[in-house]
Amino acid sequence: MGLLDFLLNMLLDSGKAPALNKAVERQSNELGREIEKRENEISNKLSNTSTEALRNAQNNTNNQYMKDSISSELHKRGE
Repeated sequence: MGLLDFLLNMLLDSGKAPALNKAVERQSNELGREIEKRENEISNKLSNTSTEALRNAQNNTNNQYMKDSISSELHKRGE
């Protein structure tokens, strides 16, 4: 039996297990909220990054279209 088992058995024998359970549950809830908060932050960053990437791609496409149009028009004029 390891030290952890020994300590847990002491807590159980001393009647402090309910307090330990509440402490563990409280800590678990806090960690759960922190994980959810970080997941939301990451999701928002990914969404913002995707939106920005799409916007940049559209701008690049529009810029290339304008360059091609200008080049074509200049070519038609013989310039």
